Amino acid sequence: MKTRRWQKYTFFFLLTVAFLGAYHQPDENEHLIAEHHSIPTHATSHTWQDSAYLNTQFLKNYKRVNYALRKEGFTHGFFESTDGLALNYLLLEKPHARASIIVCCGWLPGRKEGMASLFALLPHDCNILFFDARGHGSSEGPLFSQFYAYGKHEYKDIIGALRFMHERNPQAPIIIFGMCAGAFNAAHALIRLTKQPDMLNHYRIAGFIFDSGWGSVTNASYSAPYTHIKDSVHEMIAGHRKKQTLLSQCVAAPLLAFYTLLHKAAIAPLLSHNESRSQLYDKIDAITLPTLFIHAHDDLHIPISEAQRLAQRCKNAQCWWIDQPSKHGCHHLKHAAEYREKLHNFIEYVLSQA
Repeated sequence: MKTRRWQKYTFFFLLTVAFLGAYHQPDENEHLIAEHHSIPTHATSHTWQDSAYLNTQFLKNYKRVNYALRKEGFTHGFFESTDGLALNYLLLEKPHARASIIVCCGWLPGRKEGMASLFALLPHDCNILFFDARGHGSSEGPLFSQFYAYGKHEYKDIIGALRFMHERNPQAPIIIFGMCAGAFNAAHALIRLTKQPDMLNHYRIAGFIFDSGWGSVTNASYSAPYTHIKDSVHEMIAGHRKKQTLLSQCVAAPLLAFYTLLHKAAIAPLLSHNESRSQLYDKIDAITLPTLFIHAHDDLHIPISEAQRLAQRCKNAQCWWIDQPSKHGCHHLKHAAEYREKLHNFIEYVLSQA
């Protein structure tokens, strides 16, 4: 009975955190790209720098983004995860594509439209697959009801995406892009495939991009919500001012103290049952593919030490540790030109090795 009560409190607290994130995230991001002052009438543009997909005012309207991507030539439908869930996708296929790029999104928002900026940044001679993670958007599957088992089944989405893309384009090498939780789950998918003889070659997987990812659900479940609560309170009270105000600190303090207690007493114990299986630290060395790690030194949602620890154990790692001010999961917006260059250089490298 006591465990059920803690689960109920945890569930409603995480719902509150998610609501704060969903409600305030667009406002937080509006200042990331100062040069875009208005929403373009059309998403398409002659240069990637002017693309609406780098405009946060445009991106926060998922229906509009979905419509715009379909006007760009993306088709939509469902593919199956390996455990039978229907996952909603948007797919752009190019004639004679040099590669297929599977984009795996983070836990929040967890929707394909949230990754649309990559359409402006990735090479235009590649197939691109965006999809809603299980339990998000139009995809089937649980979200909050099984948060205590997060990391146990999510990799099955990525393997399902690999099967889907390989069946449609068997000759195209595949590059996996993972953001935050998407990077974590994609790493698990690759580790699973290494245990099956020649499956990496079967799917023609050429490389892996690990952006803002992490190695432990338990660690991420503390640092990310803690920082998110702090930032959301500050956003509501102080707006876009960077410096924390005394009022925002006073309001946030009891919430942060409560979350610290809640995590220690309920969340961490619940997650501990799956932690040894889900953490990546002693498993990442199974990935021998070229892997590009991207992370910022000032990321408090997921400290850079998480990515650095994984990169040290990864056998074929390339690293871009961002020194300039950035934001978790938004490096492609904060540093779009350099980000695009890093992506293109890495993709060219892995395709030359394929």
